[in-house]
Amino acid sequence: MKVFNDDSKVIFDGAFDVSKIDFSDKETVLGEEYMLRYKNKSILALGLLDMYDALNAFMMDMGFDGVNDDLSKFYLFCGLDDEPCLSVWCKPCIMDYKKSNERSQEMLQKMYDKSTDEEEKALIKHSMIEDENLNKECADNQRDALEELERDGGYEVTTFDIELTDAEKQQLEKAIASMLVKAVG
Repeated sequence: MKVFNDDSKVIFDGAFDVSKIDFSDKETVLGEEYMLRYKNKSILALGLLDMYDALNAFMMDMGFDGVNDDLSKFYLFCGLDDEPCLSVWCKPCIMDYKKSNERSQEMLQKMYDKSTDEEEKALIKHSMIEDENLNKECADNQRDALEELERDGGYEVTTFDIELTDAEKQQLEKAIASMLVKAVG
C-alpha cells in the first residue's frame, strides 16, 4: 500500500494488512460506499516520518501544535473514483501555554536580575509583558479551537489517495464481502 500526499509524493510505502481492519468500530460502513477502521499504526512508525510530518503540518494549518498520533484514527473508504482512500481523523497535540509562560518568565527574570543596565532591564520587562500576553492569546485561541473541534466531533479530518496492489485490493474486497455475508446472515 502506498499513501500519497497532495503533491502525489509517496509518504508511506508498506504492506496492507487486512487483519488490521476493525469491523466492530462504530463508524464502520459496509458495501460499495464502505468506511472501515484501519488500526495499523505502522503507518506512523519511526522512520516513516513523511506521513507523520504530513499530519503534523495539517494539524498546524488547523491551528494546533501538531497531531497526537496515539489518539488519531485511520479509516479506509471508497473514494469518488471507486478507489480506496485513507482518511485520518486527527486529534491535536495540546500546547501547555501556562508552563511555557512560566519557563519563559523564569528565564527572562534571571536575565533581568543579572542585568545592570537600566535600558536593558526596561527592554526585558517589556519582553516579559509581551511574552505573557502572547502566551495568554495563544492559550485563548487554542481553547476556542478545541471547543469548536469538540462541537464538530473532536477530530480534524484529512484524506490521502492510496494505491493498493491487485492482491491487496482482492484482500480488501474479500474482507468486505465476508462481513456483508455475516451481516446479512
